[in-house]
Amino acid sequence: MAILRITLTFQIVLCFVCFARHVPAEDATAGKKPKPQSESNPKSPPVDARVIVAALANRNSAPKLVGKGRVIPVFDDKYEWSENDRIWKTAIPDLTTHIEEAWPEMWKNVDDKRYCITLGDDIGPHNWSVGGVCYTLIRLTLEDPLAAANPTSKSEAVKLKPDLIRDPEKLKQWCLARSSKKLYELQIEVCELSIAKNAKYPKWVTALKAEISLLRESKRATLPFGFGDYEVYSRERAKEFLEELKKKRPEKGHQ
Repeated sequence: MAILRITLTFQIVLCFVCFARHVPAEDATAGKKPKPQSESNPKSPPVDARVIVAALANRNSAPKLVGKGRVIPVFDDKYEWSENDRIWKTAIPDLTTHIEEAWPEMWKNVDDKRYCITLGDDIGPHNWSVGGVCYTLIRLTLEDPLAAANPTSKSEAVKLKPDLIRDPEKLKQWCLARSSKKLYELQIEVCELSIAKNAKYPKWVTALKAEISLLRESKRATLPFGFGDYEVYSRERAKEFLEELKKKRPEKGHQ
């Protein structure tokens, strides 16, 4: 009997301990639900767009692009690859995340010639400037809602874009003339321009009108997933390029 009482007492205590561990702290106080992070820390500093855009500047010098046809990037022996990682993994994603807040600052810097990063694509390597990255993200953001039309080929994607999108100077003037508008409102206008251009494609028109309704309802811009699909070079890749160049010009090396 004594053993049974001890067992029951132990089980009751154990149940109480387990219950106490799983009761949320707010239930033990006033029964209030925890506030969202943005509300619980109202004094958090605002995003500094100048700092975010300035972070695109690479402390390295741009590599030389050597050759005709097959172009090879020649990186300096002292090229800091950690700086390259910072640009690709932190600076560009940070700007992509805060495009709306940084929008005016990005336009201020579209002519910034400072070196940002070297990336490769089907055409070859390209040295991106700070201004080039800003402009490309601006363009990708404005045309992002057009993906709702679900183009099935590269040519269809190009056809969807208003002519304005493909003219840097016209696009700059167009955006500056609408500097008082929200980003989602600019995206709505881009969709409307695409509809006017592609009126003979009813499926696209229907999809874009639906996207416009979503933008008006949410009052929030859609943002691109990233900067693009590029080859990001590394120390090892740079060595491979150097060896390739030496084989082409053994007597001169990479000079």
